[in-house]
Amino acid sequence: MKITGLEEVVISEHINRKLQSMQIPEEYEMQVRKDLKTQIKREFGIRKFRELDNKYLYEAHEFIDCYTLPLCLWEQVEKIEVIE
Repeated sequence: MKITGLEEVVISEHINRKLQSMQIPEEYEMQVRKDLKTQIKREFGIRKFRELDNKYLYEAHEFIDCYTLPLCLWEQVEKIEVIE
């Protein structure tokens, strides 16, 4: 069984909370959001969040909680923080 629209919204809100907790500068927020969504889709072999099986909902939330920036994005964000 696939996730519902409400569960899809809950995942999106979880992503928003994760980004806020990471304190990503505004200019990189969209890049990081896109990377996180892409990694989730790759991890679960889906093209859209709606295709996620309900049985993987908990794992998707765990994946979001454990997400860290890839090295290339981390270096870009660190350069901004050092300059400021």
